Formats: sequence, structure tokens, C-alpha cells
Amino acid sequence: MKAPDLAKINAPPSILIFGPFGTFKTGLVSQASGAYLFDFDNGMRTAWKVQDKFTPLRHAIEFDIYQDEVYNKPTAWMKAMSKLQLFAQQHADGKFKYDGIIIDSFTGMIRALQLQIMLNDTGDALAKPQIQHWGAMVHQVESFLTILRGIRCLKIVTAHELFLEKQIKSSDGRKVLRTEPEYHPMSVTQKHSINKLGWLFDEIWHASVSIGAGTSMLWTLSSRSSPGIKCRTRSGFPDKYVHTETGLKGVLEKIGYSYGAETKQKS
Repeated sequence: MKAPDLAKINAPPSILIFGPFGTFKTGLVSQASGAYLFDFDNGMRTAWKVQDKFTPLRHAIEFDIYQDEVYNKPTAWMKAMSKLQLFAQQHADGKFKYDGIIIDSFTGMIRALQLQIMLNDTGDALAKPQIQHWGAMVHQVESFLTILRGIRCLKIVTAHELFLEKQIKSSDGRKVLRTEPEYHPMSVTQKHSINKLGWLFDEIWHASVSIGAGTSMLWTLSSRSSPGIKCRTRSGFPDKYVHTETGLKGVLEKIGYSYGAETKQKS
């Protein structure tokens, strides 16, 4: 294979979309009709009520809610991992039926995992995690995402953002001159958010919202890192792309990916 051959391969991407609450992350990713959505945040209760030209797509997506209503009897994480392992086996057997897998959200998934790990180890789901628990959570999260990456379909994960204050120091390192905000996808730990999460995804985009003409909402995805927001694109996805009118289909077209059942064929 040579580099130009990559343009001929409709390889399903793995995408991470992060941002604050209210930036239409669930509203966008739930347009992936034909996909399966892991709903860790109860986000579909809101998304299905959104009325726009993409409403029929949101009503067509299949999902289950993975949220622990009884905190001291958590089951959400185990059910989600079992479902993903089932999908991986179905994929290996050529029986996987979905065009994509959506995780909404990564933040909610980590919370479900924390409850399960703390209950298993201490008997108290709400106990304060110690260093060994954080390590176990990182391992489980990376295992989940590695299994996910092995399934040939579109993968989209949403996450909330981690806010940090970066210290800008004097040349001798003794004096703090100022602090600057920095935003990363929120993961298990700050270190994992900054240093290890990125390698698991092809695209890392930041979601935001602004007011357009009149009172219309402009839902935007940014793909280029700025001093304060850490993003990445391997496909040349345009920066500050407004998807209000194009929806998810238009977003995927911008990275050269044709979404649908035909994309599961082997390259």
C-alpha cells in the first residue's frame, strides 16, 4: 500500500466530541440511525424531543439506558461491558448488524465504572477512590475503548470537558506571571485526559454553541487546537464547522466517510 491508496478506503473513523453541557452533542450523535447508542446520561430523553429535520433519524436509533438508579447496587457498567463484548463477538462471527456504536457520554460511563469498582473493592459504591482504584478505572476504560476500536463501524464518543488553569511562569520558573484556561476531554484522571486518551481516537473535536441570525442556534465543532482547547483531526475536518443545517451526515461527509451498512465491508 502507498499513501494515496488510503483515499480509496472508506475506513470507519473513531471520533471523540467533547464540550460543555448544552452544546448539542447528544442531539448530533443520535442522528446516526442504524447505530446502537449506549446512553449513560439519559440524554436520549432530551434528544428525542428535539424538533428539526433530523428528528426522524433520532427516533430510529436503537439505544439502552445505562444509569444506576440505586447507587449501592450498580449494574450499569457490567451491562455495558457485556453488551460491548457481545458486539465484538458478533462482529468476529460476521453477525454484527449496526452501522455504528455511540457512547453518550464517556463521562457518565466513567461514573458508572467508579460505582462498580468501589462497591467491588470496599463494599461502598460511594467510597473515596484511592490510587489503586484510579489505576483500575484507567485499565477498564482503556479495555473498553480497545474492544470498541476493534469493531469495524463508525464509533463516536461524547464527553464533557475538563477545565484546567495552566500556569505561565517567568523564565527562571520562580514566578507565576499569569494563568490561562485549558480544556481537555474529561477522562478518569487529569493525566489520562491530557496524555493518554487521544491515541484511542482518530478525531477529537470540541463542541460549542452561539447565537446566529435572530435567535437561531449555531451548533459548531472545532477540530484545530487553540492555546486553550485541545483538538485534533487526521482527516482535515474543517475548523469551526457549523452543523446546524448539515447534521451528522454532513459532518461525516466532510471527513470523506460514507455512513451506512456498506461501510462494514472489508477494505
